[in-house]
Amino acid sequence: MPLLGKLSESYQTMRQRSFARPYEKLRGVRRRLRALDRWSNSFAEYFPEDVSSERCWHCRIAVLDRLVNPPTTSRAIQRHAAGAMLKAAESILRAKPVASSDHIVEANLSFPEMFGSDLLVFRNEQQRTNFYDRNQNGVALTMIEGRMLSDRLDFSVPALLKETGWLYREEGTWDGEPYSFEEEWWSYTEQ
Repeated sequence: MPLLGKLSESYQTMRQRSFARPYEKLRGVRRRLRALDRWSNSFAEYFPEDVSSERCWHCRIAVLDRLVNPPTTSRAIQRHAAGAMLKAAESILRAKPVASSDHIVEANLSFPEMFGSDLLVFRNEQQRTNFYDRNQNGVALTMIEGRMLSDRLDFSVPALLKETGWLYREEGTWDGEPYSFEEEWWSYTEQ
């Protein structure tokens, strides 16, 4: 697990999906946000060791899905979650060793359903480019211009990070039925 100390055991219980009660009122919001802050703070002075593998290193946001996904969330909660993700990414970036100067640290926030948000560390720019090269098999990823998630949710982006938006679209068939899916991916990458 990427987390340090006793938080590593609690990570699995923090990240959960609500299959049985997806629309029920969320209880313990302040407690859950404090847990998210502890998770974010656990990345202080931490840089993952296993980034040299084939795949990029990633860690999903450690929350209950109803905390950050509509209709059971609010802009204030999503703002708090975005801030926690960016703080964690900034901590990883500050802890990056000189020997890993090619590695790229990124927070990828999905919106409006933020449960899909990740912290990512790519080995190099080519691996990051390959990650975003998804225009095939009914999937399209296009850059968003003229608006920023930080403006919409009213949070500040740390000076070490730059914000880029992508619109992810997927169309296909599932069990013979056509479907389409669309969400925004907001990339916060080191400058």
